Amino acid sequence: MASLGFGISATLSVLYLFSLVFLSVPHPSLSQQPDIHDLFPRVFGLPPGLIPNNVAFYDVDRDSGSFFIKLSWPCSVRIPFPVEYSEEITGNIRYGAVSDLQGVRVLGPVGFAPLTEINVIDNGAGIEFHAGDDTQTLPAFLFQRVPACENEGAAASLKSVV
Repeated sequence: MASLGFGISATLSVLYLFSLVFLSVPHPSLSQQPDIHDLFPRVFGLPPGLIPNNVAFYDVDRDSGSFFIKLSWPCSVRIPFPVEYSEEITGNIRYGAVSDLQGVRVLGPVGFAPLTEINVIDNGAGIEFHAGDDTQTLPAFLFQRVPACENEGAAASLKSVV
């Protein structure tokens, strides 16, 4: 039987190189961020339904608390009051609270107003919303379901309003 010139060490070297190449390619499920709707309750004590279902990307700096959320399109929902989200949402987040919020408006007594702060109160039973001089408290259970955008087709019209 003729030998091709490959010994056991050469075969092991080829297998070693193959395994290095194979293991260096990131697996898609390992490189993806957790869904923000899972992250909110688990890490920040906030209900998942504060953010709509069309999140394209987000970034949270856990040291400073600053966050950036990019939606696929501007969005409006009713949870239970009308809320408008711009395509980009920013603010600061810490356990049970969002402050310096930008990119979210809520319908108040005199029209839409920027939502600037959200706080979990009463040991998680309530959510307090601050928009301008108005503060409204609602039961937290209203925000357990992630809201679907109502306006996918008319999304472009919201870009300039928030």
